[in-house]
Amino acid sequence: MARNRVFVTIVLVVLGILAAVPAFAGSAVVGAAVAGRNASIGGESLIPGYTIFSGDNLKVADGAAVVTVGKGSRMVFGHDTVASFERQSNEVTARLSHGNVSVYHPVEDATALNLAVGNLSITPASGFKTLGEVAMVGTTLVVKTNEGLIHVSSTSGQTVDVPKGKVVKFQAKTQAPQQAGGAQRYGSDKDLIFDIIAAGGAIAAVVIAAYAHEDVHDAITAANQADADAKAALAAAQAATAAANQANTNAIDVGCALNNLFPPGTPQASLFTPVGGTCPTP
Repeated sequence: MARNRVFVTIVLVVLGILAAVPAFAGSAVVGAAVAGRNASIGGESLIPGYTIFSGDNLKVADGAAVVTVGKGSRMVFGHDTVASFERQSNEVTARLSHGNVSVYHPVEDATALNLAVGNLSITPASGFKTLGEVAMVGTTLVVKTNEGLIHVSSTSGQTVDVPKGKVVKFQAKTQAPQQAGGAQRYGSDKDLIFDIIAAGGAIAAVVIAAYAHEDVHDAITAANQADADAKAALAAAQAATAAANQANTNAIDVGCALNNLFPPGTPQASLFTPVGGTCPTP
């Protein structure tokens, strides 16, 4: 009877493991966090190396978060930013609810990047190394291209290309009310509808500079500091290993010298036996 209970328990455990496999298999990987300051995923602090999955929600308070995607693409989320992630077969979408984000997409990265804001889809054009910035301030959306080409399209089929050095500003026509208490929903509000109102405006450039530059600088500084700390830790570990090896060598030398002074068979023979080494023949 006891043997039967053990067998049934094992079967149930195996079935539980098999049932969990499809759940893990369906969790598509979006990318990984490179650096984070005052940022969280699903309420947990974002740390370097954190794997981001499709469906994860990102919230940045007074800080920044750097996320790497595909082969060399990066997204830098600035302060007071809320976004969620989705992964399709060969595309990563970040749905921006509010805040700002800088995007870098190298030409050799085949993974498509998409920023979804309301009814707009903002994507780096293929065939270009693209560096751009997107910021939401109230009901105004600003898109700036520093390098390459950014393609903006709406759900109604309208498209706008933002080339290098240009800024385009969009104004929301309607916006659904926030939840009670002012709580923000993760992801973009589907009722947020934008119209293009200006291109190349100085106001838009000022908005981008104020909201994006400081965050990108802080995030890059944090990433560089983390890399420097890792290199310093590696150097310290290598130095400690070298010191331990040298101490072992010194101990063997001293012990072997005692063996030569007091060889086996003498009344005061040394009992030293080298570990991890051998004594030279006198």
